[in-house]
Amino acid sequence: MKRRTFLLSAGAAALTIPLIGCEHETAGQALADRWLRYIRKAGSDSAPSTWKFLGGDVTDCFIRKDGRPTWMYCDGFAGTRVLADDTYEGNALPFRNGCIVEQSPGSFSGAYQIMTSRNLWLDGAAMGVIPEGTHWWPIAAINVNGVVYVNCWQTRSFDGTPYGTLLDNHIVKLGGYMTYESHVEMHVPVDNFWIDGFVQGNGYVYVYGEEFHPDYEGGYGINDPENHYTTKRVARVTTASFPNMTTAEYWNGFTWVPEIEFTVPLMTPTGGEVRGDAGVKRVAADHWVLAAHRLAGPNLDVYRASAPQGPWSQIAEVALPGQGEPKHGGTQCGQLVKILPPQVGAPPAGYSLAIISRNILNGDNLFGIAGRNINCYAPQIATIPHE
Repeated sequence: MKRRTFLLSAGAAALTIPLIGCEHETAGQALADRWLRYIRKAGSDSAPSTWKFLGGDVTDCFIRKDGRPTWMYCDGFAGTRVLADDTYEGNALPFRNGCIVEQSPGSFSGAYQIMTSRNLWLDGAAMGVIPEGTHWWPIAAINVNGVVYVNCWQTRSFDGTPYGTLLDNHIVKLGGYMTYESHVEMHVPVDNFWIDGFVQGNGYVYVYGEEFHPDYEGGYGINDPENHYTTKRVARVTTASFPNMTTAEYWNGFTWVPEIEFTVPLMTPTGGEVRGDAGVKRVAADHWVLAAHRLAGPNLDVYRASAPQGPWSQIAEVALPGQGEPKHGGTQCGQLVKILPPQVGAPPAGYSLAIISRNILNGDNLFGIAGRNINCYAPQIATIPHE
């Protein structure tokens, strides 16, 4: 194991953070390879209504009441037959959202996709439940007492809103067939809490959000990833009240308060901010793990805390090969980190698997002639430690 040493401040003791490399990545690589095999087999020469997933922003995985893992993604791509070199024939068809259900945990054999109107899943505008010209990005999901809820960012493409291109958080309740049943709107009053994760524990649903610096806009950080980052925040709502966020309490750095305006970034014991898109997991009653990724950064920063609000002590860095490097005419940046349920892989004891969307920014990607390669948007998996 490689190690890096950091000086926290003048006169402070040196802090050594393990840099974990490929020797710990067997389980993560196995799941990443399983995704690639699924994508290679999914290409179809049929009409667009039956075109299959070629890649996209895989945003979360939840376990249904029947025990089947279900993956969801936004900004997905479908297309034709994948060739031996992982390129594909013809043009890619973009579609916003999709949902892939495994028939048995840990296998894509027989997995099926859920798509509804306009070849989409959770197309709120087509259903008439949100205005035309806006759409939902499914970002995070949770199963609460057998009912699945998905938080969607309501966005308005590239034409601008008071918060960049983001409008609101909408928590969507799914029915038994993973289709829309109802939703609640958060009506965010300030630009500091875009929901990106849910974790249950202690009689609460802990709702994690992020603030974009600067405001999120279409093509966020493409030309300047060093100066585009997010900070993580947390709220809590009783399990009995969820998904009613009007009763939520927000962490203000000292205690839980009802005003979202006073929420602050999650912090380290030395007063630093936890930065980057991040996933959180409750390992035990007093053991929480967070994995964060800064746009185009080469590693996942892994933290541990004894409470859902922290403080968060960094325990490791996990290498993400290729992040920040040129790929298919662009930069491999990575976004949307989630820590996965154990049913979808086989992490060793004391570890979990984290998924991160690969995202090739400012390049040919799936639309370009030179970049018609499924590795542009195939999800990347990392194995992260709990200690």
